[in-house]
Amino acid sequence: MDDSTRAEYETKAKELRHDLKAWETGWVKEHGKKPGRNDIKRNTDIGKSCWILAVMPKISDLCRCSAKVQAIPEDA
Repeated sequence: MDDSTRAEYETKAKELRHDLKAWETGWVKEHGKKPGRNDIKRNTDIGKSCWILAVMPKISDLCRCSAKVQAIPEDA
């Protein structure tokens, strides 16, 4: 993964974390407790954001692995 793509992923991850934290803060103010797993699942936008954040590191790991494989010379 090149540096610009990595930067895009990191920027998107920061935005998602910020949105999730803002939603969670609002939830706590309204309900007096942190949201549970089912509360997050019921809110499709927040659930989707959580899923994306969970998958993003795996995608970058896959890109790193494929870059290493491509860098291996054929005669090695």
